[in-house]
Amino acid sequence: MKIVLPGKDQTIFINPGSPWENGYIESFIDKLRDECLNREVFQNGKEAQTVVEAWRQEYNNYRPHSSLGYLTPTEFARRHYEDSQVKASLAKERAGTVSL
Repeated sequence: MKIVLPGKDQTIFINPGSPWENGYIESFIDKLRDECLNREVFQNGKEAQTVVEAWRQEYNNYRPHSSLGYLTPTEFARRHYEDSQVKASLAKERAGTVSL
């Protein structure tokens, strides 16, 4: 896998199966294997796609994540959006006032 870091002109190469180099992806793959792939015997590719897509939707939308303070990704995104709206509103109010 090749990753370009923001603000950097160089790329970093990550060896497959190297959790010490890419812990987030390795953690996700472990969960995918343990919670989905190892529990199923797929009859064909279409069935595999359907089951994995259902698991992905649950994982990305309804399952609480410890890295997000045990919020679901949808709830985390909603709160982040609301917080950014409040901060933008406060910044506009401050920009309109004159302090001496």
